[in-house]
Amino acid sequence: LLDSVLKDYNLMVDVKVSTANLTATLRDYPYVKPSDLIQVLASKGHLSKVLGVPVETSPEIFREFWRRFRLIHPNHEVFKRIDAGETDPSYLVPIYGHADGGTGYKKSSVDIFQWQAALGSGTRASIKQVKKGHLKTKMFLNYTGHSFRTRWLFGLVRSVTYKLDPGSFQAFIKLWADELKSIYQDGVQGGVNKYWFVTLGAKADIPFAAKISNSSRTHSSIIQVATGPTPNDLNDLYI
Repeated sequence: LLDSVLKDYNLMVDVKVSTANLTATLRDYPYVKPSDLIQVLASKGHLSKVLGVPVETSPEIFREFWRRFRLIHPNHEVFKRIDAGETDPSYLVPIYGHADGGTGYKKSSVDIFQWQAALGSGTRASIKQVKKGHLKTKMFLNYTGHSFRTRWLFGLVRSVTYKLDPGSFQAFIKLWADELKSIYQDGVQGGVNKYWFVTLGAKADIPFAAKISNSSRTHSSIIQVATGPTPNDLNDLYI
């Protein structure tokens, strides 16, 4: 039903669905390459959606972003490329991976993998400050707006899939990481300019982060009382 409504109002784009062989038994698994999505949105005039900022002002904003980022993370690998002249920071797009759990057919568990621009339309607090004239900047975080417009689907894995084939979950994570790495190393042509997308990190709630990292303990799996374990009692398997 939702698909038909979006099609009727010309709110869908035709993005290629790629496939990959995750394990010996799980082959031709569908996912969406970030590079394909970026190119399609750029061709439709929606490049700003994946950049997180207007195309016209993006070079200035990205240069300032990386100047500030360097003050905090001066040894980040990206600055070796910038200093070597391999990448122009004007076209270097900061992004995050995003993973979360969802509900599928008959309330079955589904793990959803996405990515999003680090910059966007701001937070509720920053929007209020701008309206009051207390905040003057062109750079905002990506925390408001419908997720249809701010996060981009990479793929999903149903719980029944990795229960039947335990290696499929980690194999899909590797595919996710490899594709995000590709749009950084190789870049993507977006209209007249080429952009490089740098993944600064991945966001997930505690249960999902524990699943991704194969951690045996999390904050939610211990007794949270005053007499419980102190930080010194928790080893590196704890999230």
